[in-house]
Amino acid sequence: REPGCVDACPRYVRASSGHPYHSESSTWWGAARDGAQLLFRAIETTRDVEIDTSMYGPFGLRTFWPGVVYQSDQEVVEVEPGETAVVWLDALAGGTLRGRVVGSDGESLPTSMLPSLSFEILHENRGAFDVSVSQLEPDGGFSISGVPPGACRVVARVRGPNSEYRDTWWPNGGSSDEGETLTVYDGDKIHDLEIRMQQR
Repeated sequence: REPGCVDACPRYVRASSGHPYHSESSTWWGAARDGAQLLFRAIETTRDVEIDTSMYGPFGLRTFWPGVVYQSDQEVVEVEPGETAVVWLDALAGGTLRGRVVGSDGESLPTSMLPSLSFEILHENRGAFDVSVSQLEPDGGFSISGVPPGACRVVARVRGPNSEYRDTWWPNGGSSDEGETLTVYDGDKIHDLEIRMQQR
């Protein structure tokens, strides 16, 4: 379920259960504002059901029951024969990063350069993700949502060989070792990030 969801929040929900002779899974895809309903029946033996959910987005932001980020920490739901178990799994929303990309002198970049920019998140536990920027303003302003909780670095990449600028790690690093780390919490809104693009 997603109590903070106002409009449709597409979410992929999966439940799976092992069995001595076979395994079974059930999935749900759609707006989970009021909860996704997945049905398992335990007829003769206890069923151990694993549940996880992921946002339909670039990060595949997953949450495992009873509300943990890592699969190694998840627990099973025991369903006894003839009993009904109703469980809630609150899905993570991730954090939002907002900021501005500028030249090395702090001035706005030429608008002709903006289409050649792309962004990548390097997450300590989830690896590298190319991200879609929901908005890139004429002054270089950007917004990235759905960033998984944890430590990460942000890099603005430049496509094409003829640009006077090179890939730059926030805030002004010319290499990944020179970039600084952000710690993102679920529901965070981090503003005023400024990436000063480094010249070649």
